[in-house]
Amino acid sequence: MSFPQLEVLMSAYYHQDWVELGMWETLELYLHDSTGADAGALTLDLSRALGTLSEAEVKALLDSYYCAVSMEGEPGGYRGWLEEIARRVSAGP
Repeated sequence: MSFPQLEVLMSAYYHQDWVELGMWETLELYLHDSTGADAGALTLDLSRALGTLSEAEVKALLDSYYCAVSMEGEPGGYRGWLEEIARRVSAGP
């Protein structure tokens, strides 16, 4: 299963240097750099991923995108983080 806009977010924004901005500032930068269509595609990717993948599968997917964020041991884990990203993207600027 392919999640192209989620891959863009994770590989281009949440890469090894993401901590320079912070968790939510990085998402804001992605949204600033993206078009409305990109944000809509990200929302669709997140919905599909959350609807079909387990926590372990989400972690493996994000690892395959070279995402440098670790949500292990955090409340909600990786799925909770993606749910919050989806909520923020849907809420808009």
